[in-house]
Amino acid sequence: SLAAMAQAPVWEHAGPAGLVGGPIEALVEANPASPGLLASGAGGVWQSAGSGWNALSDGAPISALAVTGSGAIYAGTGDLHGARLRGGTGVQFSQDGGATWTVLGGSALTGLAVSQVLVNPGNPQQVWAATVTTEDASAAAQPGVYESVDGGESWTLALPGPVWDLALAGNRLLAVGSSTLSLATSGGPFAPLTLPSQPASWVRARAVAQPDGGFLVAL
Repeated sequence: SLAAMAQAPVWEHAGPAGLVGGPIEALVEANPASPGLLASGAGGVWQSAGSGWNALSDGAPISALAVTGSGAIYAGTGDLHGARLRGGTGVQFSQDGGATWTVLGGSALTGLAVSQVLVNPGNPQQVWAATVTTEDASAAAQPGVYESVDGGESWTLALPGPVWDLALAGNRLLAVGSSTLSLATSGGPFAPLTLPSQPASWVRARAVAQPDGGFLVAL
């Protein structure tokens, strides 16, 4: 499992050697016994298979991954680390282990880069997608946090403005934007959040939920 790999005293290259270029955007697993999934900004969702990796998707740039407890996969499209930000086609969804895929999000997400996808562990029909704007986005495209309550069939803009990361701790959802932090509690609307000694500005940042219900934010 990925957890066992991370606890190994010596790190070894695990691939995919020569298969994908560019950055690894995400590495996830549905549970400790399941194969790991890798998202490549240069293209595709990959699944670990013994000593190698198998391509599961069509090679579109993948910028975020989320896996439900039942093994359904949500893959956000786009490239966040190239010479320029590349937009995608929305969120790709597979409920058969990556054998077939459906594109979710429609025109609302087209041209945006999906920076994070989260699934509510208590309600897998509730999905959030954080997005940022790109040169591929149309003038009408609105970056921000999109929420779906029907497993990705339809999406509502819950927080406007570019958002680079999301973290869910219990019933609290933290959105990290460009020089902004916003918090939603118990399904309510997002509200601005200010941290002690918070920098005046930043471009990108990451957030991780903590076991005690708080968040670790790297600015």
